[in-house]
Amino acid sequence: MKNNSSAVHTLEDVYEELEKDTVELNTKYSYSNPKKTKNKVVNMKLGRIWFNLLLPDKYPLINEKVDKKLLSKILNEIYNKYELEEAVKTVNSLNENAFRMTSICPVSFNIDDLIVPQEIKDQKKKTLNKNVKPEEFTEKLNSLSNEYLDMLGDESGIKQLIDSGAKGKPTDFGVLMLAKGPVVDIEGNVSKPILTGQNDGYSGEEYYTLAKGSRRSLYIRGIGTAGPGELSRDVTYANANTEISKDDCNVKRYLEITVTPSIFKTLHGRYFMNDKTAKLTEITYKSTDIVNKKIKLRSPLYCRDKKGICKICYGNLAKKLDTKHIGFLAGQVINKAGIEGYSMIVRHQSLQSNLKEANFPKDLVHV
Repeated sequence: MKNNSSAVHTLEDVYEELEKDTVELNTKYSYSNPKKTKNKVVNMKLGRIWFNLLLPDKYPLINEKVDKKLLSKILNEIYNKYELEEAVKTVNSLNENAFRMTSICPVSFNIDDLIVPQEIKDQKKKTLNKNVKPEEFTEKLNSLSNEYLDMLGDESGIKQLIDSGAKGKPTDFGVLMLAKGPVVDIEGNVSKPILTGQNDGYSGEEYYTLAKGSRRSLYIRGIGTAGPGELSRDVTYANANTEISKDDCNVKRYLEITVTPSIFKTLHGRYFMNDKTAKLTEITYKSTDIVNKKIKLRSPLYCRDKKGICKICYGNLAKKLDTKHIGFLAGQVINKAGIEGYSMIVRHQSLQSNLKEANFPKDLVHV
C-alpha cells in the first residue's frame, strides 16, 4: 500500500481520481475537513474518503471497514442526532452516489474462485460425511465455508460481497460450492444431509429430495404473502381515521415492560416515566441505563385522546413523519413486516436447514 501526495476534498475529486487508468484502490490520499478531522491531514483510501464526504459534516470521521451492520448503526445515529431533512439528504446522497460508484468500480470475481481448492476438498471428506448428524451439519459447513473464503483472500469479489453483508452468508456459499445439507419437507421431516453442492450437480435421488424442500418453500410463499396482505388491508380500513392529534393526553397509566437489548433498539423516540426524576423522559440511543430493567412506557394502548393518538403516547416518530395519518402507516408496516419477517426469511433460509438438538428441560426453563 502506498501513499499519494494528492489531496482529495470533494466527491468530484474522488471520481476524477477513480477515472484515471493508473489508479490503485489501496492507495491512500490526503484528506482534511474542518469538523471531521479538525483541519488535520489524514491519509485514507479513496473509498473511505468518498463515504465520509456523503455523511453530514458534523458526523465523526469513519476510518474503518463499513459493513451492513456498521452502516445501519451510522444511519440510526444520523436519524436520531440530526434533523429529519439532514437524515433524508444523507440517505438520498448515499443511494445516488452508490449507483454512480458501482458503475465506476463494480465488484466482480474471478471464475477461478469457483474452483474448489484440493485442500478444501480434503477437509470436506473429513468433516462433511455420512456420520455427521443433521443438527451438526450447518455448523461444520459454516466453518468450512469460512475457511474457503479466507483462502480466496480479501481481494476476492465473492469474499468482499459476503463480508460486507450486502448479499449472502458464508453458509450460502458453502451450499453452492460444497454441500447442500439436510432438507426439510412440507411436513417437517428432515432428510439425511446431502453431501454434494449445486456446483457438483445432484444424483437423481438427491434431486427429488431437494424437490421436497422446494415444494415447502413455494407453499410458504403462498400462505406467507396472502395472510399479511389481507391483515394489512383490514388494519388500514379499521384505522383509516386514526391520526396524530394533540401534544399530550396526560394519561397516568403506563405499559410496564422489561427492556431487553433487542427491544431497546425499537424504543428510540418513545417516552417513559423516569422514577428518578418523576418526569417523562425520551428514550434515545444513549439511554442504555434502562436495558435489562423494567420501565413504565407511555403507550397508545392507554392513550386518552378521543380523536386519535397523542404525540407523547405515539413517540417522537410523530415529528419525523410526513403525514399525520398513522392508521394508514400501521397497515403498510404490517404488510412489510409480515412478508419480510416471515415469508421472505423462510424462503431464503430454505438454502440450508438450521437444526439443533432439543434439550427439553433446558429449553423450557429458557422460555
